[in-house]
Amino acid sequence: MKHSVKRLTTITLFAAFLALFVACSASSGNGECNHKYDQWTVERTVTCTSNGLQSRTCEKCGYTDSKVTEALGHVEVTDAAVTATCTTEGKTEGKHCSACGDVIVAQTVVPALGHEEVIDEAIEATCTSAGMTEGRHCAVCGVTIVAQSKTDLADHSYGEGVVVVPATCIAEGTMEYTCSVCGDLYTESYTLPTITATDLYTQSIEYVGEITVYDKNGDAFATGTGFVITADGTIVTNYHVIEGAYYADIALNGKVYDIDTVLAFDAVIDLAVLKIDASGLTVATVCKNPVKVGETVYTLGSSRGLTNTYAQGIITYAERVMDGVTYVQHDAAMSPGNSGGPLINSYGEVIGINTFLVRDSQNLNFSVFVTELDNLEYGAPLTLIDLFGNESNTFETLKDAIIDSGEYDADNACYIVDLDSTPTDSYKYYRRAYYYESDNSVTLDLIVTLDGTTTYWVYIEFYEDLNGTYYWEYFDVYDRVLSGQVTAETFNENMLLGVTNYENISTQDELNSLRDTASILVDLLCSFITEDLEPIDITAADLGFVQY
Repeated sequence: MKHSVKRLTTITLFAAFLALFVACSASSGNGECNHKYDQWTVERTVTCTSNGLQSRTCEKCGYTDSKVTEALGHVEVTDAAVTATCTTEGKTEGKHCSACGDVIVAQTVVPALGHEEVIDEAIEATCTSAGMTEGRHCAVCGVTIVAQSKTDLADHSYGEGVVVVPATCIAEGTMEYTCSVCGDLYTESYTLPTITATDLYTQSIEYVGEITVYDKNGDAFATGTGFVITADGTIVTNYHVIEGAYYADIALNGKVYDIDTVLAFDAVIDLAVLKIDASGLTVATVCKNPVKVGETVYTLGSSRGLTNTYAQGIITYAERVMDGVTYVQHDAAMSPGNSGGPLINSYGEVIGINTFLVRDSQNLNFSVFVTELDNLEYGAPLTLIDLFGNESNTFETLKDAIIDSGEYDADNACYIVDLDSTPTDSYKYYRRAYYYESDNSVTLDLIVTLDGTTTYWVYIEFYEDLNGTYYWEYFDVYDRVLSGQVTAETFNENMLLGVTNYENISTQDELNSLRDTASILVDLLCSFITEDLEPIDITAADLGFVQY
């Protein structure tokens, strides 16, 4: 029953509303009602993508009026692209509506690019600037990935120094060092290092050799020593070592070389410079500085044919001058065969050429000081035959001149030439030349009379020995004797060279005087050979005659 009542009420109300709506509609349609509206009411808000709706109702008849507002459309705004970097993501360009915020074109993510690594090369430190370790950075963003660090300055690179002032056995030298990197330069002094006796021997035998000399028959008749001063085979020795040789050779380091030529020689100084055909030889270092008493010295040579005999001693007199030649006097042992070998100091330098010793004495040994090498005169190279093989020609010329100009003395089997006689207020002399067939010798006599009472005589003889070598001997009234070997230069130079023996001579001055006397006599013979017999003003003193 209740449900029927409720249903009836609802029906009644609907019918009434419907009647009223029909009435208003009829009135509006017929223009019979003047509407009075309320304000527009927004039924649906207009958006960018949907229309809006507004309505209003007549207060009189309840009529509802409505209107539609068109959708506004989006107000587009560009979302700018964001460039990706090495370490951050980027975005593509997008769009959205600034009114409603809707995304029109969505932005997408661009991944980070990552670093583009570049190596920063290491820089080597020099002596003037620091170096850098190796590093890395990004070529795109410049960010340092591995930082470089500084390295300390390097040391100068000086290398071997250059000798500015050579050190000697008596003075310091100067070395100059230059850095090859920066050019920095500094100098320092240095001294020559001394060499042990053993090392010095090992070093010296490389440039010292044994000289053997041969006569014209090819027979060896003497040995001596020489040493190398140029790599291409220049040899120094004594003149008397090669005197009279027709041929000679030198044994160096197990190899024998022929001595081809003589480059320079001096019989008074007793030095000769020879040449062999060689290359790459070890060379002696020659020191011409002054020497001092007490310095250690060494001799090296073929003592009595015993090759490379070595001895040690000291300088006993620094620079002794005899007959105008400077010698180093020492007590390092020498024997025949040492002649021409080097006298070596403790720095390995040659300071002398071993020449002679005083027999029956206590180690009085003499070496020509090396500075005497500077007094040699170099001419056209001569072979040994050139140098010593022509003495026979000179002898034959002298003999023939005496035979041609002289008278034959049958009692003495000789030819005699009276050269001349020269009287003066205080003395007179005469000279006479002889050729003896019996021993094939030539003699020159010179007789001097002082004040008509005191008579002196001297003679000089030239002869050939069994080996075909020519010699001279000088004799005087005091039984003083000089002797030596005739050479081609004996007459060319008007002097007797190579005094090898003497007797009854007590002082060096006396020896020098008699050598000069012998040279005067040779000059007389030269005048005879050339037929230039001009008187020569000679005193007894000139001829070495002295009162005792």
